[in-house]
Amino acid sequence: MSGLRRLAPGAANCVRFGNVKPGESVLLLTEPGLDEEVVDAIGFAAKSAGASVSVLVKEPWKSGQALDPVVAAALKAADMLFDFGGPTSHSEAGFLASFDYGTRYLLVRPEPEALLAESALVPNELIYLLNSRTQKIVRENPALHVTDDKGTDFRMETIPGTIGAYIGSRPYESGPAVPGYIGTFPGATTVFGDLNYTGNGRLVLDAALTFDEPRAPISFTIKDGWVTGISGGPEAEYLWETAQAHRNATRLAECGFGVNPKISLQPAQSRSATARAVNIMSWSRRAGTFFMAMGGNQLLGGTDPSNAVPQFGVIKRPTITAGDVPIVKDGRLVMADEPDAELIELCEKFGGTQWLTPA
Repeated sequence: MSGLRRLAPGAANCVRFGNVKPGESVLLLTEPGLDEEVVDAIGFAAKSAGASVSVLVKEPWKSGQALDPVVAAALKAADMLFDFGGPTSHSEAGFLASFDYGTRYLLVRPEPEALLAESALVPNELIYLLNSRTQKIVRENPALHVTDDKGTDFRMETIPGTIGAYIGSRPYESGPAVPGYIGTFPGATTVFGDLNYTGNGRLVLDAALTFDEPRAPISFTIKDGWVTGISGGPEAEYLWETAQAHRNATRLAECGFGVNPKISLQPAQSRSATARAVNIMSWSRRAGTFFMAMGGNQLLGGTDPSNAVPQFGVIKRPTITAGDVPIVKDGRLVMADEPDAELIELCEKFGGTQWLTPA
């Protein structure tokens, strides 16, 4: 019970972020060997919110595999899914659960630290305001430019209707008709697709897939929305060989940047492949990072499907501009570093502007 009490504030914020309502059906999807305390804490918080809770333990899911029919059926039936293992949203059944059946989805790192960290306690109202503002900037200034000191130099043009994110208990302005939501906790990101094949340049990633400490930076060359080459160390070679084995697996599926100042950029404590992959995904939510995913782009309304799991990568300290508007400078979210009166007033309601200081 002491463990549950310790995790309770983060778990309650997670359930609120998922907009869990009384009477809803919540599914906790886990795998053998993952931390049971985290699952129990979120289950208790969901029950406290008035939801009914079911726990399903599945075998670890591998890239390209179909989900077991029992798991697929459970995903479709749930109102809200908290996923603690390999992200089932990247499977066909998981994708359809959100897009066709309206299941809301959050990927949660299967470690107690994910609920104990400051990033899990950031007020949802602040995440919503930061994300709403960054989305508005990108919609109004669609010409994006990303650089960094490792050689990143990338440009793309966004389409206003494909800019969105899971931003907590208030629904985002969606792009294509999507009844369900897909995101991670702690959140959040501003995410966008490249439906017009405008992405060009070079992205030099600090981490990708399960490689949170690669031997060398992983460099993606992108031309007209397709990855045409990956260079670096052995991790880069593995990513390129894996992508070559699947149709459309080299498509630039999505890009975006994080808005949560309190997410840490430390490696996962558990060194399992699942923990490392989920942790890299969490880095993409850190305010000031840039992320990309290579693979099928249907999630944001594209027409280049792939049966390969999207390969996510992160740049930790980019500079990002939208038109002439600076959004991120050297890995720092500009609006958090230079808060206006509205941001300061909101932070003061929850204890002060320390919520805007990076972890």
